[in-house]
Amino acid sequence: MDSYDDESITGFLRHVANIDTDDLEEAFGRSQNYLPSGWLKSEKVENICGAEKIRSTSAGDVFELNGVSYKVGDIGFVKL
Repeated sequence: MDSYDDESITGFLRHVANIDTDDLEEAFGRSQNYLPSGWLKSEKVENICGAEKIRSTSAGDVFELNGVSYKVGDIGFVKL
């Protein structure tokens, strides 16, 4: 599953990580900064953006699962 960072100010998305799961809820949970080391250092996360730490996934960000994009909503996910 791909995880994207929403850069709405400039109007594009930046691919920041691959998360080893087929479950959107799990991907969201694994992309939260609840550990001091940050989520990019998780064993199920491939950091492809080169950053040491990045903000947690939040509403407006996008996951891609099996070629289908899903926007993180206020509650749940919206298929794009």
